[in-house]
Amino acid sequence: MDIASYTSQDTKAWPGKISMVIVAGNGRHSMRELEAELHKNFTTNAVIFRGDVEGQSDLPIIAKRMKLKGKLVRIETDGSNPKQLGKMIARKVVDYVSVHIPAPLYRDSFEKAGKHSFEEVRKSIRMLESSGVAHEVVLDANGLQDGDIRDAASQLTGTLIIYADRELSGLERIARDLEGPKHIKVRNQNGEKAIR
Repeated sequence: MDIASYTSQDTKAWPGKISMVIVAGNGRHSMRELEAELHKNFTTNAVIFRGDVEGQSDLPIIAKRMKLKGKLVRIETDGSNPKQLGKMIARKVVDYVSVHIPAPLYRDSFEKAGKHSFEEVRKSIRMLESSGVAHEVVLDANGLQDGDIRDAASQLTGTLIIYADRELSGLERIARDLEGPKHIKVRNQNGEKAIR
């Protein structure tokens, strides 16, 4: 696995957990180094994978190693590798998945946002919704119209987080009338608020 960076004991990335946050990408660190750090910090109870997780073919194996060490595993993904995600769900090596999307689940909306992975992302989200694995969908609402946010919400059933560089009060106003998700939160750089 290519590891660009890591934080050994993070208390904010996964509320309620002391986590090691591993950013996949240009390899500067080894798994041996991270495992030694985990061994040293025995209070760490979770591992979060973010960054280029979709490009790490050995992620299911690494996640299993973390589970065997008694750690909870969370991945933050753009949803573009449903085959990898499906493997992790089937092997029961992931406890929480956060899927980040740039637009409602329409092909033209994704292409307008510069993404060409619409089918894969839609497949990943549908798989999660039927899997029983705890998950959330984070909608990057920067640059989106209120109608786009409503469309995205109507396509989801679980937890939706609306993220934007706006005041929480403005996001909250939009979120209160949304239909679809069971749970809705709004988030900006300064914080997060649960709407339902």
